[in-house]
Amino acid sequence: MININSRDVFSHPAFFLATGFGIGLIPFAPGTWGSLLGILIYLALHALGLTSLWELLIILLFFFLALWACNVVLEKRDVHDHPALVIDETVAMMLLLVTIPITTVWVIVAFLTFRVLDIFKPWPISTVDAKIKTGLGVMLDDLVAVLIGGFLIFIVRLLL
Repeated sequence: MININSRDVFSHPAFFLATGFGIGLIPFAPGTWGSLLGILIYLALHALGLTSLWELLIILLFFFLALWACNVVLEKRDVHDHPALVIDETVAMMLLLVTIPITTVWVIVAFLTFRVLDIFKPWPISTVDAKIKTGLGVMLDDLVAVLIGGFLIFIVRLLL
């Protein structure tokens, strides 16, 4: 696997963004750290008191910046979904949080649900991950995990 290091992260804005501002270089569980970064960014955004629509629009902007960053990194390193690329987990976690009540319990449920789906990649997440080898593929498998996770959380909330 082609290595991405701190020199790369600080040499180009795309590497900086795609690695979650460098957090993806943490050698253990980088996707988990990227997801936690998503929680922190979302909570800061949520604290601004914006409507859910504005939060969603800002996350959408962040998604397109992340897509650009992933495409640049893949082009420069010729590697698909390197473990250091955690911006996909960051954006996905933010997107999932828009769909739930922001309480400690639901944030933890969303985090655990997303991490299980992202790690184990059940169908159709695994298919997207295997077939699309571009920046869109890096981002899209996590978006599919958000859709599935959001649906599962919705069902649990209905049953409670």
